[in-house]
Amino acid sequence: NPYNPSAQSGPASFDIQHGFTVHGVWELPKLNDMNSAVRGVLGGWQFSGSANLQGGYPYTVQDCNHSPDGGVTCVLPNVPSAVKGKGCDKAGFEAGCLTAAAFSDPCPLNANSQLDCTSGQWEGNVGRDTFRGPGFADVDFSSAKFFRIPWFTKEGARLQIRGEFFNLLNRTNLTQPSMSTDLAIVGTTSTNPTFTKATGAYNPRTVQVGARIEF
Repeated sequence: NPYNPSAQSGPASFDIQHGFTVHGVWELPKLNDMNSAVRGVLGGWQFSGSANLQGGYPYTVQDCNHSPDGGVTCVLPNVPSAVKGKGCDKAGFEAGCLTAAAFSDPCPLNANSQLDCTSGQWEGNVGRDTFRGPGFADVDFSSAKFFRIPWFTKEGARLQIRGEFFNLLNRTNLTQPSMSTDLAIVGTTSTNPTFTKATGAYNPRTVQVGARIEF
């Protein structure tokens, strides 16, 4: 609504209030004082890992199915102060964080199933990006070892064997929930069955193994 810019004031869609990231690398000794068999199997391994913990991205609850202009304009609904900004845990997003019944459109419907906002404002009081989606937690790990290539010594060639584990703990990280309330239909009140419910997830544990020659 260009006539009410303050209604669009809020956190950016990529805002993260809390985040923690740590990286680490551990290289085992080469065991030069051990026999060749032990040195070849156990020595010189390199392990690395990273952990990323962060809060959820913000999202805006809106009704996009009953535009006052008959187009695709989304309308911000009204919401009680006790619900505004309410957070949910992972189980809440799996079941549905909020109920659409807690929200109401700012204007009544006309005979064309469009909001009749001729006598009032288009936006309710819910505000922009006032709710937060599910958080994210991920641990990645990799191990690698170099082996000499005897027949390729002039170039200083080495063979690297590497294994990588993404989302090592296989945690289910949920995507952003459905944001449209789908509130009003002529003469009745209906709700979006996936309202504030996360219906997707990021990649589960992924393992890849590779080899390369460096020279």
